[in-house]
Amino acid sequence: MNTQLKALYELQQIDVQLSAAQRAIAALDDGTKLRQQLALAEKQLTALTEQLKKSQSELQDNELNLKSLETKKSDFEKKLYEGKIVNPKELSSIEKEIEALGKTRAKLDERILELYDIVEKQQTDAAKMEAVATQLKKRLTDHLAQYQSKTKDLQKQIETLTASRQAAIATVTDRQLLSKYETIRARYKDTGLSKVENGKCGVCHVGLTSYTQRLLKENEQYQTCESCGRILFLEE
Repeated sequence: MNTQLKALYELQQIDVQLSAAQRAIAALDDGTKLRQQLALAEKQLTALTEQLKKSQSELQDNELNLKSLETKKSDFEKKLYEGKIVNPKELSSIEKEIEALGKTRAKLDERILELYDIVEKQQTDAAKMEAVATQLKKRLTDHLAQYQSKTKDLQKQIETLTASRQAAIATVTDRQLLSKYETIRARYKDTGLSKVENGKCGVCHVGLTSYTQRLLKENEQYQTCESCGRILFLEE
């Protein structure tokens, strides 16, 4: 009987390692958080780039308008000072046009200066965000390489332990005992057998009754912990 418990204990040693490997692979970070951070950074970079393009386009349009306005204003001033126009009404009209163009130019100058500052800031912000996105891409690439490596190692470990488990199960010929072990292990999601240590259950650490300890020493039938219900194994 004790031979079967020893075989069951060896099986449990494998099961403990197998459960640890399965928990480890389930706990691995697949990079979801980094992906989310990268997606957000790329979204922000796209928005900043679009804003920059709009500001640059507006700046270019205003500079072209300013150039056209200066040409127009220069033409009017040329007409005014050439002395060819003598009609007071026409002269007054040209002067008003020059004055209006001057006001428009002042507004354009002011807006162009504002746009220079806006474009410069947007270029800086876009460059910073691009650097953030680039760094996140590298971090994600490095992380995924480590994740894949760890996953591969753990999967290999699980495959090896699974094969060892099948071999260990074959040594437990008492199928009723094996079934009981599997049922208890499934309930606790870890172990189904407990090694007796100093008269106590090695898992829940509750002291065993004298009667239970005597039955274990007599080795006549399987005993279970009165507290947690695990199968008890007293090593000779």
